[in-house]
Amino acid sequence: MPGNTQAAEARGQGCPTGHVCFYTGAFGSGDRCQSVEDDPDWYDGPVRCSWTEAKGVRSMRNEGSTPVAVHRQPDFAGPPVCVAPGTTVNASDRFRSHRWVDSC
Repeated sequence: MPGNTQAAEARGQGCPTGHVCFYTGAFGSGDRCQSVEDDPDWYDGPVRCSWTEAKGVRSMRNEGSTPVAVHRQPDFAGPPVCVAPGTTVNASDRFRSHRWVDSC
């Protein structure tokens, strides 16, 4: 997905258009981290959020135009959790990478 990397942390705000957002709470609540680019390693990649190493992701929101594959391992390894455009997916796990895909 084109665009510059944008990382931000916020509380109680929606996911901006064109972004994928990750939250500490269910249904898009709690602290938020957002990105517009693929990220092969959340701990050492272009987008870093202070809470991702200490807290698991509880929900993900895709406001982009294509699906996002979210992986529990770095470098897009392992089976992904797919987040379709315009949807929120609840999860409870530690994730390490994500990328925009044509389908998943």
